[in-house]
Order: sequence, then structure tokens, then C-alpha cells
Amino acid sequence: MREILFRGKCIANGEWVQGYPCRYGWIGKEKDYIIPDYASALYTAEIDPETVGQYTGLTDMNGNKIFEGDLCLCDRNISKHIDKKIFEIKFDPEAGFFGESDTSNICPSDFYMCEIIGNVFDTPELSKAGEMP
Repeated sequence: MREILFRGKCIANGEWVQGYPCRYGWIGKEKDYIIPDYASALYTAEIDPETVGQYTGLTDMNGNKIFEGDLCLCDRNISKHIDKKIFEIKFDPEAGFFGESDTSNICPSDFYMCEIIGNVFDTPELSKAGEMP
């Protein structure tokens, strides 16, 4: 069974927090939080809801967990349609997780051949680069 996990950027310090999302507060003034996977609800971190991304259940070539919103570089001399390209990891409710670039897509079975080089929130300039020289 795949591990269900999310991450989001903490509003207080800008660090990434992994765990389980929740929303609570007064009606109309609810806030988004993540309960860290190592703690109880007493240790929630308020997060920016725009940064929340789900864990794909897969890791990159270095063993790092791949989350929705990550930017991955595929540079393994595999095929011309994915070599030296940066893919943004996205989720589609009908298709599931996939990597998308300007000119092509990759399926999750190819994620292990890629390396996480950033994400769309911390390094947005990389998502505009598309191909690496």
C-alpha cells in the first residue's frame, strides 16, 4: 500500500513540513495546517494552502520522496523525448501523477530515472527553463 503523505510550506518560518493536512478555525476564518507525520495534532504547523502537494509514493534516483509540484531533471541518456528536460510533477484526478514539460510528458514509471532539482514554489525560474543545455 502507498504511503499517504502531504507537504506544505510553513507560514511562520518558510520551511517545508510533511504530514497530514487539516483545516480548522471559526467558520469563515479557517486556516490550513499540517500535522507532522512524527507528531500529534498538538504540533500542527500553519501552512500556505497554495503550496500543499501530495506524495507520489515514488522516489527519485537519489531516494528523495517526489511530491506534486517538484521539478525533476531527467538526464540519463534514455530517449530524446525525455533527456535533459525539466518536468513538473502534476496530478490529474483521471490520469494520476505525471511529469509535464513544454514538449513532452513522462509517466510515474520513469520518475526513478530523474533527480529532484527544486519545486515550483522555491525555484520557479527552473520551471520556465524547460530544457537543460
